[in-house]
Amino acid sequence: MVSVDYGLAPEYPFPNAIDDVWQAYNWILKYAEEEFNLELQNIVIVGDSAGGNLILALMYLLIYNNKKLPKAVFLAYPGK
Repeated sequence: MVSVDYGLAPEYPFPNAIDDVWQAYNWILKYAEEEFNLELQNIVIVGDSAGGNLILALMYLLIYNNKKLPKAVFLAYPGK
C-alpha cells in the first residue's frame, strides 16, 4: 500500500496537489515493483472527498499521456 501526502491549499495552491499525485503515480510505475515487490498489474487507486477529485484528475492525465491505467478506481464521495 502506498499513500500520497499531497500538499494542501492555501500553503500549496493549485495545481500542486495534482502534481504531487501525478509524480507519486509515476514513481510507483517506475520503482514500486522493485522497491516494495508490488505487482503493477494490481494497482487500485482510492480517493475520498478532495482526494476523489484528485483521482479523477489523475485518471484524465493518465489517459491523456497514454500511461498505464490502474486495475480499479474507487471514489468515496468526491466533491461536486
